[in-house]
Amino acid sequence: MSVSFLTKMRDLVQRESRLPFFRQIDLYRIENGILIGVTGVLGMGFAVEPRDILLQADETIFDFENRTRKFLNALPEGAVLHFIARSREGDESLLQSYRDSLSGEDPLSRTLAASKIRFWRQHPFLKKELFLFVSVSPYKKQTRTSWLPDISIAFGKKAHCASEIEFEKTKEALYAVSGEVSEGLKALGFGVRPMLDGETAGYLYELFTPSVTGQHASAERLLKAVPYGVERASLRSRLVLNLPVSDYNAFYLNEYFHQGINLSALPEETTLKSIRDFEKELGRDHLLTLTLEVPDQEKEKARIKREGNYARAKNFFSRSQDHEAVAKAGEADEFLSELATTWDKILYASLAVLVKGKTREEVRERSGNVLRAFRRLGGAEGIVDHMNHDRLFLTFLPLQGEENPLAFPIPSSAAAHLLPVQGSWKGTEGQGVLLKTWRDEPLSLDLFDPKLTAKHAVMLGSTGAGKSFFTSYLLLHFLMAAKAHEVIVIDLGGSYRKLSQTLGGAYFEVECSENYALNPFPSKSALFPKERDADSTFLQFLKELLQRMIAPGRPWAASEKMILERVLRDVYRNLGDDDAPLLGDIEKGLREFSDGDEEDKRKAYQFSKELSLFTQGEYGKILNRKGTFDFNARFTVFDLRKIARYPELQEILLFIIPFALKRKFENLGIKKILVLDECWQLLKESQGTELVEVFYRTARKLNAGVLSISQNPEDFLESKISGVMVNNSPIKYILRLKKGHEKLAAFGLNENEILAARELEVRPGHYSEVFIKFDDHGVIAKVEPNPLEYWIATTDPADLAEETRLRASEPRKTDFQVFETLARLFPGGASKPREDSRA
Repeated sequence: MSVSFLTKMRDLVQRESRLPFFRQIDLYRIENGILIGVTGVLGMGFAVEPRDILLQADETIFDFENRTRKFLNALPEGAVLHFIARSREGDESLLQSYRDSLSGEDPLSRTLAASKIRFWRQHPFLKKELFLFVSVSPYKKQTRTSWLPDISIAFGKKAHCASEIEFEKTKEALYAVSGEVSEGLKALGFGVRPMLDGETAGYLYELFTPSVTGQHASAERLLKAVPYGVERASLRSRLVLNLPVSDYNAFYLNEYFHQGINLSALPEETTLKSIRDFEKELGRDHLLTLTLEVPDQEKEKARIKREGNYARAKNFFSRSQDHEAVAKAGEADEFLSELATTWDKILYASLAVLVKGKTREEVRERSGNVLRAFRRLGGAEGIVDHMNHDRLFLTFLPLQGEENPLAFPIPSSAAAHLLPVQGSWKGTEGQGVLLKTWRDEPLSLDLFDPKLTAKHAVMLGSTGAGKSFFTSYLLLHFLMAAKAHEVIVIDLGGSYRKLSQTLGGAYFEVECSENYALNPFPSKSALFPKERDADSTFLQFLKELLQRMIAPGRPWAASEKMILERVLRDVYRNLGDDDAPLLGDIEKGLREFSDGDEEDKRKAYQFSKELSLFTQGEYGKILNRKGTFDFNARFTVFDLRKIARYPELQEILLFIIPFALKRKFENLGIKKILVLDECWQLLKESQGTELVEVFYRTARKLNAGVLSISQNPEDFLESKISGVMVNNSPIKYILRLKKGHEKLAAFGLNENEILAARELEVRPGHYSEVFIKFDDHGVIAKVEPNPLEYWIATTDPADLAEETRLRASEPRKTDFQVFETLARLFPGGASKPREDSRA
């Protein structure tokens, strides 16, 4: 039998009884948040914020399942919960909001922002929205049908329904049920708020006119107040702007073909993981609806028992064994026994997915993908409901979810696993670093979120996991976001030179040569302000610095400290206000010290001999020459890699650097991040440990945060200050680890979060995943840089070789122009095929 013949037969049978399409729409009007149906049904819509339930601890998940079951059991008979989950690609409002949040208007910031937004348009975010429509009826329908009686005439001047009293009673019942549902979902940890009339109208407008999605002005027209008698067009008639066409294969509306895929066989088992996997496999552009109806429990149990008895009777009077009847009777007994044991309610559940496409082939391909996805739902089966696509389309309208012809009685415990309420954490309320979750949903992280008790973070990742790459990604956005943001990096791996070149930062590569000089002594005016004695903080720092150079690790007597202070005052006395002494001047002052007894002179002379280690030879090239480092740059890097083999010098520098940065940190109007990369090497040294501890304890008061990066959990946990670092770091970034996953519990991760960290995915040239623990929230994010960001951060040998060749061939290009050119030619890196498209 051909498709066309079936279609003609259906049309022939239904020609007389079928109403025009717009009259099959129940929704007649929206008034002050109440959805009014032609049939007298009233509803209310809510926007629900999904939760990533499966990243919770096992006991929390178990508790959630029990509380959800109790929530469903508390629903009154006659209530209908209609969930609609909308997933679609792209979110221009998000991109515009991100662009508006960036205060940097310099050419570099504008170029970087444009490259980000261009990349996100090419690789769009997945926008998932979850709506819940709660509805109640003034009477119980005898049949489940979408052929609605035309009682729109009742909505005239006299009344909204056949009876004003009945309408008010139904509205009171709606308020009661909606309030219980809203509070119940909030108790389960979901964010819930009533939908505005404009939001509901916007959803309807985009559903009926997908080709012009985003024209909000048109959606607002649907709600335009028109006095009765002036215009008789109702909301439902204004929705259908184009004549729909329904045939066997699809439902065509507004330039799109639609197909509905219905749940045709219940899952063999239901779990929270199965509904999550099912939604993930559905694809990026679809609508999912789940409707739960609460029938009269006693009547429903009696009906199930009666059907079981009929099945037994059928088998008893059959000449042969009727296995189907036996199975049906057994299922009925088992179902009723389960209800008696668990005190679950019977709910009618219907589930369907709607996909659309510009062509029949496109929509057929998408529906095929949805059919395969149903197997992920605990072995459930779906069906492309031909000849019912228009009817299924209507079930995605508020008030009409229960019109799905395929509804199944299930216990509330099973219904709890079917709720489409799972989704990744969306991030902080304030705009921040914009990432993708593993679901491709947007994730915004404000690294200085006011809710954080401290702004510190730790980052873990094995060699090659992309720690420095991810850090560069975070810091680049942080500096783009506002001019009043600054970053200081203490690095032992040489990973931030390119980022410093791009941003015009100050890069201090410490080595025993004459390329750099770091005179630790301030000018006279800084140490001795006019008409005042010495700055006590500065003076104390200089004395402690000299003590560490002369005799580290031993206690100093008060008389010995006084010798140092006298020499400092004598050396500064003869300087001009803008002059600063050298370390050699202090050495000479100690050698020629005469302000004391013979014992003091002997000690001072011995101090000068010990100090010669830092005034002469290789160390003197750094510490005993005029010259200071530019601490005013917004991005400052201290690369200590080359002095790792000089422990005495490294320890002194680790004492000088934090004090030199102290004045910068005291500016409370600036948000600052201090990055300690490869800090496991710092934590091996006593001075490094002191440096890290001081910053972790004091940075919170200075509007600053510390990001410590290392390779293994043991690097932090075996440190003397592990408690200070881990307990004061509400943010944890976990990249791919080769070992030590079992130690992550000490960082506040539960067993399911640790499992997620074990299974992080890396696709070279595309993205790498990172588990982020942001205070109490856990989320799996993607590090997916655009081509320009990639070339700014990459340290891959093949990339560096290509960069060197380009610099040699075009020496006049600036650093940023070099990266722009490479991003255009090799958007995926030098090892990927060359391209001529723009980054």
